Amino acid sequence: QQQRLASTMDDIAVRLTDVLDSYDGVGDNVVKVGELTMACWAYASTRPRNVPPGWELPPRVGRVPAAAAAADASGEVSDGSSSKLAEDVVIFERWDEVAGESSSSTRVVEHFRNDESKSDRIMDDLFDAVANTLCWEQEYATNKSPSLLRECPWKDISTIAWSFATRGHFGSESTEYLIAAAVKEASRRLDAAPRGAASARNNGGRGNSRGSQSGRPNNRNDRTSRFIPRDVSQLAWSVGVLQCDNYRLGDSLVELVGAISRRWIGLGVDKHWDAAQRPFENWQTADLVQLAVALSHGRIDDVGLLSEIYHEAFHIILMGDKAENVKGGSFRQNNGRHRRWQSWELSIMLWVQANLYLTSKQGSVFGVFSEAVPRTLLRRVQRQIDNGNEIASVDSIGIGAQEQANLAWSLTVLQEHFSEESKDLLRSIFRSASSSYRSGSFIRLENAHQLWQSYFLLEEECPDVVADVNKSFRDYLERTWNA
Repeated sequence: QQQRLASTMDDIAVRLTDVLDSYDGVGDNVVKVGELTMACWAYASTRPRNVPPGWELPPRVGRVPAAAAAADASGEVSDGSSSKLAEDVVIFERWDEVAGESSSSTRVVEHFRNDESKSDRIMDDLFDAVANTLCWEQEYATNKSPSLLRECPWKDISTIAWSFATRGHFGSESTEYLIAAAVKEASRRLDAAPRGAASARNNGGRGNSRGSQSGRPNNRNDRTSRFIPRDVSQLAWSVGVLQCDNYRLGDSLVELVGAISRRWIGLGVDKHWDAAQRPFENWQTADLVQLAVALSHGRIDDVGLLSEIYHEAFHIILMGDKAENVKGGSFRQNNGRHRRWQSWELSIMLWVQANLYLTSKQGSVFGVFSEAVPRTLLRRVQRQIDNGNEIASVDSIGIGAQEQANLAWSLTVLQEHFSEESKDLLRSIFRSASSSYRSGSFIRLENAHQLWQSYFLLEEECPDVVADVNKSFRDYLERTWNA
């Protein structure tokens, strides 16, 4: 049944590609942007990439059999087998399942690259056809009709870019042209929109457009100009992911980030267009994470923009603390919406900070944010204990293996592992990782490398933090690093 479904989707994709290839923009041959958007989203969701951005191969994992892990007393533990992760990206860089076998040899790399299935080629042809159609323009003797891309609503532009990034379709000239054109169009719209945080309530926030009391667009210009923060952050994330695999798209990311900075931050003495407002006060936590990850992917250390992102991130933490202290949970922020960080989102924000090495030297907000994250996570663990969960740990608050490795690595890279809150969090992380190891669970090898780097520094600078880590787990981390 799954094979029949896959075959049917391939047949639909072939037929849709033929229709798009014959598109000429005249007569009854009409292409609707919304239909192209839905098609891209559907195929990207069901046929996502299985290699993380910028990687040659899918992630590998190792596992120590439970019988071997039980030999902690003798310290004789086998390396386990290497495996290949064939995963999907739902949002950001979260990879969760395990399958198959792999090797890191050059022969396997070439085999993986050449092992393109017929279905993959069908998907490539479809996405190229979509890119060509969106950017297609017809020239007449006296005028030039606008491309479909310029008529796209913001939601469609960001969804199409997300689809290309999630599918992992980045290498064709058609894709390069589409993404570059989409960024130019988005930048043009951002520069034309009112600047500053105050205008976000009317354009870029959640409220209605000033030109329509019903919230519906009055004309095509309204339809293409109105946006919400998610449209912008998702587009930035998508371009950031794509440029990891195609360096020629790096300039497009820089261009988009510049437009975002001009739109929300301003320039020079007019840095804050409305000093009474916070530039990102209307952004949700997921929006802030996507924009921060995009900057990290592109290695763009725009301190002015990043400072405002982390100021807002820290503000949300403070408001969350205030809400938790209000009995009955009746507290709401001024805008009526209570924003709360997911635990794994905080781990990503700290990872971005470490990846760009943003310390208190670049701005005091980076120091206070890195101090607040361990305190916030530990408070959540303690709250579960107070509510009767006596075995509460970092796992129970949504901090999985990947997030644990990211947190341990980030805290040590930023030299934020000396506070008591950080030490307690690191103890909990290594306790959880060691427990998973002894039970024979899979461990991503890149996560093992992160844990080893953290352990190596802690063993020298804060030996009490890793004093309870058993020798077999320590040796396993070292072997995976030296392999």
